[in-house]
Amino acid sequence: LAERVVAALGERPAAWGGRPVLLHGFDDLTPAQLVLVGVLAGDAEVTVSVVHEPGRTCLAARRRLVEQIEGLCTEPGAEPPRAEPLGAEQLRLDSPAVEPGTRAGKTLRRAVLPARHSTSVLGHLARTFMTDAPGRRAPDDEVRLLAAAGVRNEVEQVGAAIARLLRAGTPPEGIAVITRSLDGGARLVEEVFESFGVPVAIHADRPLVETAVGRGLLAALRAAFTSQAATDVVAFLRAPERGRGALVDRLERAVRVERIDSADEALALWARLGGRPLWEVASLRERRRDPGALLEQAAVVARDLAERPHRRSAATLVAAERSDLAAAESVARALTELRELEEVEAGLAPTVEDLVTLLEGLRVPSSAAGSVGRVEVMTPYRARARQFAHVFVISLQEGEFPRRRRDDAFLTDAERATAGLPALGDQRDEERYLFYVCLTRATRALHLSFRTADDEGRAASRSFLVDEVLDLLAGDAEPAITESKGLSDTVFKASESPTERELARALAERREVEPPAALGVSERLGSLLAPQLLRARDRADRLPGSLRVPYVLEQFAAKTLIGASSLETQAECSFRYFVDHELHPRELAPPPEPLTRGGITHRVLERVYGAVGGVTPDTVADAIELSRSILAEEARRTSLSPERPAARATYRRMESDIARFLRYDAERGEGTVARLEAAFGEKEDDEKSALLLDGFRLHGKIDRIDLVGDGQALIHDYKTGSNVATRQKMTEERKLQLPLYMLAVRELWGLEPIGGVYHPLGKQYDGTPRGILRGPREASPLAERFVSRDYTSDA
Repeated sequence: LAERVVAALGERPAAWGGRPVLLHGFDDLTPAQLVLVGVLAGDAEVTVSVVHEPGRTCLAARRRLVEQIEGLCTEPGAEPPRAEPLGAEQLRLDSPAVEPGTRAGKTLRRAVLPARHSTSVLGHLARTFMTDAPGRRAPDDEVRLLAAAGVRNEVEQVGAAIARLLRAGTPPEGIAVITRSLDGGARLVEEVFESFGVPVAIHADRPLVETAVGRGLLAALRAAFTSQAATDVVAFLRAPERGRGALVDRLERAVRVERIDSADEALALWARLGGRPLWEVASLRERRRDPGALLEQAAVVARDLAERPHRRSAATLVAAERSDLAAAESVARALTELRELEEVEAGLAPTVEDLVTLLEGLRVPSSAAGSVGRVEVMTPYRARARQFAHVFVISLQEGEFPRRRRDDAFLTDAERATAGLPALGDQRDEERYLFYVCLTRATRALHLSFRTADDEGRAASRSFLVDEVLDLLAGDAEPAITESKGLSDTVFKASESPTERELARALAERREVEPPAALGVSERLGSLLAPQLLRARDRADRLPGSLRVPYVLEQFAAKTLIGASSLETQAECSFRYFVDHELHPRELAPPPEPLTRGGITHRVLERVYGAVGGVTPDTVADAIELSRSILAEEARRTSLSPERPAARATYRRMESDIARFLRYDAERGEGTVARLEAAFGEKEDDEKSALLLDGFRLHGKIDRIDLVGDGQALIHDYKTGSNVATRQKMTEERKLQLPLYMLAVRELWGLEPIGGVYHPLGKQYDGTPRGILRGPREASPLAERFVSRDYTSDA
């Protein structure tokens, strides 16, 4: 636009007619805009308002803009700039009266803008931030700090504070939330604020791929044209109202477990499962050879993805649903514009591959709502020309606000200067300036929010900018003005609860049965809360009693059989045991590769040792050759078949691990192989029955038992990983499997165990498996074969 105006004025210099021009809120001007300012100033009075003060550190980022504007006054006859001591500056380019069509010399004049809040704390911050000006002020109620542990806690704390302001009568449009960047955080702010009853308008764009509409549309296009993968079909069916959840779960599990790769195979399986025909994918494919029709149909699919969940209903949409509708409309407009290009000239429409790439990079509005009657969330750049009663500056963390400097990936500052390119500027100056903007937007109160820890409890560093503000406040102000919310603060204080639900939770935690009078709760709300609080206290007081249901008692009575590995899991983490061994959730994915690899390796070693017995230096070559043929046979029954390109590296690794172990065993074998995969207690045909242990029965399967010395037993357990537990770790981490197997060998097989060791098959062997062995080491027939720290006299 600026370039077109300059060109027009070049053809008709008097076209502007000398009308005055005021530029406000333009703290950055492009080269074309600067040229336009100079051209307009030739025939009119041009005033540019810039936030700047010579020598002021926090305003140094705008020094270059001031110099550029001053450079417009370098023509012969122009008056030199006159400097005056200012807070905010106004740069004025004046032109004397001239004849039409002639060009006047330009005069730069600076005028003082009146400072606001001359006696307030906020005015004190605006005047003295990052200056040498003496004096501190008491914060009063104009500056508050919000300290939270975790990202969600921070947003909830800010949302609760805003909800209280709204209840106290502050209009929503009088409140702003300013953050350095909204990337990745807009949805959380929208969700939390809406749950607290805070109307919000977010002035930011986000990637289309972060919306349900974007993910669905891109999945449909990929399934139809580009990657054409089975996972694209699943991703599309995960979009709202595309497929029944349970049926999509079945499809995804089949795709993963059966390793279905192509979209066509997935679509055929979906049809066999009884899923509806996917007209969206089919309709896109039908229009592949007609770019205009394809773009039009993609817009139809986008709108359908957003609108279908709400058809034939009058539900009030939540923030996420409004955002999806806005995203669909943005996509539809973009696709319509592309289609219009194709109508203008054939071949201008993008290819399918380019269309997917364009949509992957497309950004859409985070919120479809206007700003009237809503709390606005924005970046400092958008806030520059605005003022609000209350301003919340959030995410004041090192690395976030201020951001770390990002150097040019290609050119240094010197190289940019040599090439005639403008300098990038100092990132630190820009960050100080943006924070100064934040400091000066509030008229009643400034709220600075930061995190003390991340969501995992790790300490987080707040921005040094917060400390710069504290340095301007009198005394030890921080404790008095700080409101904290830790990870353990799962409910709000009753007096700070943002909603009726949060108030009920706060009172229930205190075991209240009615709201205290000091809270000033209305009679209506009190009558609604009272029965809820009474029920909550009753539930809290109700202790688990004796089990009486016969079926439940029968089920518990039948669960006396437990595996050694299950008992080990129970000792390590009872919650993991309950989920894995009692709930038995069905995985959507195939068995983890390490589990499959371990099962194959165990079967191969069992069959090799079953065929050749012990391995010696004379027989190891034959044993390795046999293991390779058995491995190929066993692997072909699984997802790790050597015929599958994706599995070849893992297959070769198994082959190498097994060969390496056989060589180790041939050189350092500890005894004679007595038992392989010695099972007990689980199946009727197991070699031994379960081991009775104090009210329950133990079952298991021992990989291998060797006879050592005078008939003592050494237990071997194969591990496909590279790390195994030492004796000390077994004690510290409650590793019970080997000790239980040693007990089972003694009680069930009548053999005296000398020890049990883990063999890490995934590790280069140095002859030292780890485990637990009966000491003293000097008296053991295995004295030189194991690490001395693994011996114990307690075994």
